[in-house]
Amino acid sequence: MITSIGRMFIKPGSENAAVAALKDLARKVKKEEGTLIYFVHTPDMKALSLPIASPFEVVFYEVYKDKKSLQIHLNGAFKDFTAKNKDLFQQTNGGEIFTAFVSLNRLGGFAKQ
Repeated sequence: MITSIGRMFIKPGSENAAVAALKDLARKVKKEEGTLIYFVHTPDMKALSLPIASPFEVVFYEVYKDKKSLQIHLNGAFKDFTAKNKDLFQQTNGGEIFTAFVSLNRLGGFAKQ
């Protein structure tokens, strides 16, 4: 299993369109067989965050069955999303959406529903 956290930042003034695009992305990713968990979050600006969160930050929590499943995601729904919506998010000097990505080692824990 591959677990990761990703981050990107919405351009000020693009919040409504970006949130709609992110919700659409999550619906499309749900169809990916090897994507086991895919949560897209923005900060709750009324709740405690340390350090203070940016209202423009988007945080992804993702779990994939294996490396192949991650590659399918990156080359499918996510690639389409970034191509169609890059103007809504902060970009690198090369014009791509700036994305921070960290792969995680699971040490323990649980999930309840």
